[in-house]
Amino acid sequence: MRPPSNRCACGRVYALATVLATVAATEGTAAASDDGARTTRSDPSAAAPAPPGRRRPGTLPAPRKRRFLVGLEGVVFQVPALAPRVVRLDPRFVGNSVALGGAGLIGRFQPVPIVGVEVGVRSGSVVYRDQAKNKRASEDMVLASAGVLLYLAQGERARLAAGAGLGGQFHRIAYFSDEGKSVQRFGAFTLHVGLDAEFLLERVAFLLSVRSYGVVSDDRAMALRGPLFEDATDADRALPVATFQTYVAASAGVAYRF
Repeated sequence: MRPPSNRCACGRVYALATVLATVAATEGTAAASDDGARTTRSDPSAAAPAPPGRRRPGTLPAPRKRRFLVGLEGVVFQVPALAPRVVRLDPRFVGNSVALGGAGLIGRFQPVPIVGVEVGVRSGSVVYRDQAKNKRASEDMVLASAGVLLYLAQGERARLAAGAGLGGQFHRIAYFSDEGKSVQRFGAFTLHVGLDAEFLLERVAFLLSVRSYGVVSDDRAMALRGPLFEDATDADRALPVATFQTYVAASAGVAYRF
């Protein structure tokens, strides 16, 4: 038998090398496919992107803009003292101005980032006493207003705004004498300007406000009741306050944001 030629041996070696290379390539492709499948199963973020309009599982939603605010506040008004005719209030114990304490309910809406709209109702009360601590008169008022806020500075946790608006006031004054209790009621038109600060948390806000009110009182719809006004003259029935007045109010409160 003749030994195989060199050409035949080289052909067999080449064929064997080709078969081995093909087998190795096939095994590498299969291994890579298995690794990719394991990676996809273990890492949800490697999955196909979520359809438009739907949030990908495992991700947090974007924070929602909170534009509404409803809150309660405590209010202190600094107002001119009463000057009634039907009873005498000793100026030594009253002074030129008095402080009325009360509460308020407010709501705010922010349609655009730099502008806000506010509506609110605020009240205040005070009692006048003489030297013997006897009650001589009491003053109660309720102010309803609507206004606009212009945000001058805004941060992630605080905002500062300048505001202005208008509204109306209901004034009730009670006088106490030996004859009994008498009541005087009248209304007023108000304008206000001021500064407001908001300190923001996730759903809660703390509010501070300082305002100046211009008050125009009207005696055309004044109501009188009680023994002190039965035989009183027109001068005694006059308003116990000036027609044009200025109030200063400071308030602090807490509100819910949504």
